[in-house]
Amino acid sequence: MLEYLQCKKINEIMNKFLICTISAQLVFIGLSSFDFFNRLSWAVILISFAYLIIVPGLLLIRLIGIKDLNINEIVLHSVGLSLAFLMFIGFGINIIYPIFGLLRPISFYPLLITISTIIIGLWIACLIKEYRLGNIESYHIQNIKMFETRRSDPLYSRILFIIFPLLSILGALLERFYKLNGVLECFLIFVSLSFIFIILKSKDFNDNFGVLIFSISLSLLFFYTLPSSYLTGYDINVEYYFSNLVRISNSWNINTANNVNAMLSIVILPNIFSVLCKVPLTIVYKIFYPILASFIPMGLYEVYRRQLGNIFAFNSSLFVITIFPFYNILPTLARQEIAEIFVVLLLILISKKPEGIAGKMLFIIFGMSLVVSHYGTAYLYLFILLFSYALTEIIRRIKIKGYLLNSYDENKYYLNITYALLFLVFIFVWYINITSSSSFVTIIELFRQILSSIGELFNPMYVQGLQSVVATVSPLRQITRYLNIIAQLLIVIGFLAAHIKYNSKKFSADYLSFSAGNMIILMLSMILPFFAAALNITRIYQITTLVLAPFMILGGIYIAGLIGRQVACDNGKLSRLVAVSMSCFMAVFLLFNSGLLYQVFNDEPNVVALNNNIDGPRFYKSEVYGATWLTDYSDPSALVYADEYGRLLLYGLMLPRVKTIMNDQTLQEGSSYVFLREINVRERKLLAGQQMADPYISFDKSLLMKKLAKNDNRVFDGNIEIYYNQ
Repeated sequence: MLEYLQCKKINEIMNKFLICTISAQLVFIGLSSFDFFNRLSWAVILISFAYLIIVPGLLLIRLIGIKDLNINEIVLHSVGLSLAFLMFIGFGINIIYPIFGLLRPISFYPLLITISTIIIGLWIACLIKEYRLGNIESYHIQNIKMFETRRSDPLYSRILFIIFPLLSILGALLERFYKLNGVLECFLIFVSLSFIFIILKSKDFNDNFGVLIFSISLSLLFFYTLPSSYLTGYDINVEYYFSNLVRISNSWNINTANNVNAMLSIVILPNIFSVLCKVPLTIVYKIFYPILASFIPMGLYEVYRRQLGNIFAFNSSLFVITIFPFYNILPTLARQEIAEIFVVLLLILISKKPEGIAGKMLFIIFGMSLVVSHYGTAYLYLFILLFSYALTEIIRRIKIKGYLLNSYDENKYYLNITYALLFLVFIFVWYINITSSSSFVTIIELFRQILSSIGELFNPMYVQGLQSVVATVSPLRQITRYLNIIAQLLIVIGFLAAHIKYNSKKFSADYLSFSAGNMIILMLSMILPFFAAALNITRIYQITTLVLAPFMILGGIYIAGLIGRQVACDNGKLSRLVAVSMSCFMAVFLLFNSGLLYQVFNDEPNVVALNNNIDGPRFYKSEVYGATWLTDYSDPSALVYADEYGRLLLYGLMLPRVKTIMNDQTLQEGSSYVFLREINVRERKLLAGQQMADPYISFDKSLLMKKLAKNDNRVFDGNIEIYYNQ
């Protein structure tokens, strides 16, 4: 009788689930098809976006038969599977539809009809499965709550997760339209203090740390992306160029030789969002992608929770989002934002060890999705995967006294050579056959550079990681450096403690071997010439921190344990003291890393979100208008010259034609244009190279600018200037 009631309850849940998904499908088709709903603006846009990143994945979860997920994991798996679904469906129709004469497959109706039809097919498949299989375990969901509050909970525990993004958005808009940065400065102080407050009042938040991490992450990413109306950063402009090529032609040319053009996270996914949600690509990159990237720390919290418990997992997640590459670099690398979502999902699988065909399918799907999202992250993951497998094989054969991995039997390991080889094969197949093997050529060239410069080990001139350590900086920035060094020392201590039978916090065998691979990558970036520069040391640091962050907290726990044994402190009080101390460290860490203190004390402020007067990769209306005019009316065969930041704006519109003005170089023969930004015109100087002692060249000392002024062939004048040279 009890089993009958359980089956009946599950059937009711599944019936509601299937009704909700098909209702969402009908609402999405209605909102997308009728222009009347466009008047509802952002409500329609966000509903359409939520549908695209949740519903396909939910249906795939049910169809694959993934078991034992809590609600956070359901959301994370839904997002990951939905992104994979959209990328590969877009890739498929781009290849297949032109064969049948449909030459614009990445356009509204082909996408809407194809995606809707497949989703309805998935819905029917789920329905058939429900009636054929009444297995209770197939629908077992753990901990059915995402943000549960009790009436007795204080008000702040219910609204704090909303305050973070609202305050960030308000501050960003005030900075954008009125050039007032006071709210953004208050926002950073508020977020920092909230770290301590949340830990002190942890019981009041009812274990909803995952949602809080998502909220804080989103607010920090919006802090960077929203103060400007246009794209801000470096690689994001190149990514926009290739996305826009597809948006203009409604098809993707796989033969264009460029690493970025091989990434479905750039050429397919943004265009699906742009077309079906009816928004410009700039909105996709400035709003949609930061929302997706906020799932990264949320997923990491689920990974860390299994290793350290809720509160220390929250602290570990805070460390991930307070290092400056997370909110200062990641938003400018759209392909890495998507790739890291799949890295986190793979880490969840490694920590959960799902059994059966469902787990294997997820490993393959997320691994393939990582490969088509970002070549750099995929190469790092491949190296770490092969290293981890090799390490486990060595440990099985060589017993090292005191080494924790020796205490695990073979059944404790989840990673295997079959998965590693499948991942390797897919990398070769994709990168060799797509975009004229440009991504594959890049990694071969990197190995050539490293091998030819192996004699320059530990030479800061060639090793970017060492450059960041030995460079001369101001006292305030020296404090930031010391804080980062302290964090790295704690990671090393925690890493060693976890590997030598420090059993206070038990890590899985696969996680330990995987962390060893990440530690090797971080060490190589500090000693190998050109290795860090290929991806950028800040990106490597940010990627490896995804796995190594818990060891920073474990290092603090280990040191506190040594002190506690000396003073006979109670373990419960000691753990709480460590948690509060770590939250205080994160608060100070954010204030320094965010650039807030540099802004307050006027110590060469360098964060464009906090100061619209400093020079940086942030562009204004007049500059965007001038660059667009140049694209529309200039000679399409002529080169266009701009300074270090000006070239970034032009990359997004005419990448192959753009050249950077370096020192006093002369223009190549033939017709060309010179594009000058607002700051170039106003302060009469060019940014010729950021690596130089004085990166700016005055117009008075520039032979190039003297020549242009003498000929005075200005074709565009105003806040910016464009010169034509014959």
